[in-house]
Amino acid sequence: MSIPTQPDRKMRIILIRHGQTDWNLESRVQGYADVQLNANGERQATMLGEYVREHLQIDRVISSDLKRCTQTADALGIPYEQDQRLREFDFGDLTGKKWEDIMTEHTEVAQDILSSRTWARRPNGESSFDVAARAAGFIHESGILKQDANCALISHGGFIKRLICVLLDLPLRYHAKFDINNTSITVLARDTTDPNADMALETLNFTGHLAR
Repeated sequence: MSIPTQPDRKMRIILIRHGQTDWNLESRVQGYADVQLNANGERQATMLGEYVREHLQIDRVISSDLKRCTQTADALGIPYEQDQRLREFDFGDLTGKKWEDIMTEHTEVAQDILSSRTWARRPNGESSFDVAARAAGFIHESGILKQDANCALISHGGFIKRLICVLLDLPLRYHAKFDINNTSITVLARDTTDPNADMALETLNFTGHLAR
């Protein structure tokens, strides 16, 4: 996968998930917890950075302010902004718990999450609707749709899935159809010559840089 280094009449939003953490390996809910990358996550971020600098034309980078994302953004070697609106779901009382424990201790909540019920709010946390509203607010207030430039967003798996739905005007329940792996690259593009053009999905969950 590559993005043309010369103008091709498209603007792109490049969605990048952070590298691996120990909580990822433990299937532990991270949410707003400020968990750092583990050794493998640092390796993934380094490989991602090498790939991005070689293959992608990026004009602006905005990262979630949580460490696992800023560490990933650091590896790109490109100046970046931070924005807390790019954070993962706020899982509230479930933060730090393993999914297997949530399934047994919070059965009804777990069933709502697994059935993709977009209105179901995590106890003292957010729902899919809440996250989508946060994503939509960020998109409009950041002005990235109005720029004829490529913007990379360094964020989290759950947030990225909802943001894809927002940008493609898809029902939020469709988030469950997307896999977003650690340091994966997802690209959405829009033709800047057509004021009525919709965003289109160019690349989903690309991780070829990890095979290098």
